[in-house]
Amino acid sequence: MAKAVICVLLASLFASFLCTLTVFQAFHGGSDVICPLTVKILDAVKGTPAGNIALDVYRQDQGGTWEKIASGKVDMMGEVHNLITEEEFTPGVYRVEFDTKAYWKAEGRTPFHQVADVSNALMALLYSCTISI
Repeated sequence: MAKAVICVLLASLFASFLCTLTVFQAFHGGSDVICPLTVKILDAVKGTPAGNIALDVYRQDQGGTWEKIASGKVDMMGEVHNLITEEEFTPGVYRVEFDTKAYWKAEGRTPFHQVADVSNALMALLYSCTISI
């Protein structure tokens, strides 16, 4: 009897996981091709997603000047999708600038930085980077 209960419990947990996974994939567009640039921010102090942070995305041109190509705000899960299209996301050097000052003030903490920025040379269309603040 105990073995049957454990099997049923494990089966129901697995089914719950599959349902959650399907919803999670649908929420994220289901494919990186649909959303070539996704930004996720984690609060390293709390160990949780950092939500409601404004950000700007810049691309460096041939002359070395940074051009703002997108703006957005991460959701409460610390993520933002659909910042740019696949056609706009060409190989090059990109910078993402986060308004960390407003986030830390909203958390009731003294901000150490006004903004945090991350630059990366992107040689492919698909790239993954998690930022901890």
